[in-house]
Amino acid sequence: MLNDTINPSLCITAGFFHPETTFYGIEQREELHTFAEIAKAEINSLNVYFMHGNLTELDFSGFDPTDSQVPPAYQLINNSHNGH
Repeated sequence: MLNDTINPSLCITAGFFHPETTFYGIEQREELHTFAEIAKAEINSLNVYFMHGNLTELDFSGFDPTDSQVPPAYQLINNSHNGH
């Protein structure tokens, strides 16, 4: 199961309590993104992923609103890492 979460602190908390679920987040402030990655490493979270950026500046052209099995944050983060 994938879950669509943006706020990194919510991702980390949710990921800790729900290890069977994958969480994705975005943080525009570089320092907070770094802290989120450090916190993720400290609790050895393998189900939480972050990207550094501004949600309002994401290219939504890679988002398929008809695909209800894949949440928007995952689609956008996945596309950003694949150069789309």
